[in-house]
Amino acid sequence: SLQRLTEALVKDVGPDRETRIQTLVDFVANEIAYNYTEAVGGRETLKRASETLMTRNGDCSNKTILLASLLEQIGEEYILLYCPQHITVAVPMGNFPNDNKVDFDFDNRLWAVAETTMKGFQVGRSKVDRPEILQLVNYVQDPKNMETIFDVNSGEFLKFF
Repeated sequence: SLQRLTEALVKDVGPDRETRIQTLVDFVANEIAYNYTEAVGGRETLKRASETLMTRNGDCSNKTILLASLLEQIGEEYILLYCPQHITVAVPMGNFPNDNKVDFDFDNRLWAVAETTMKGFQVGRSKVDRPEILQLVNYVQDPKNMETIFDVNSGEFLKFF
């Protein structure tokens, strides 16, 4: 069902990579409400992409999981950026503009932040309310390497036993 949804979302946008990604960001940012109760609750509520779709709301982690799942359906590469009390998605910069300077350098590549918590967010263009949070990335997870989470502060990969 996630594949069918993704195909329906990008059906009429053509093959342009950036337009397809932006279409998915638009869907998550604009059609999935930000859930402040989940965001400030005493504990983390993690939902599968399908659960976020069913409830039509989520905090940053749930909206990030949904966008990441949609990006996987179109074969798009992405990383997860863990910031203080926030998580977001970043995609390879490609042909996105870099007007907002909301980017991240990882693995010798520049990645554009695809923020899902702001309605109308345009990758590479929109300013964010609190850019300092996105400049304080603590960890980077590359889903292609499932066991790899990079600690930005130590410069090392976390070890899992």
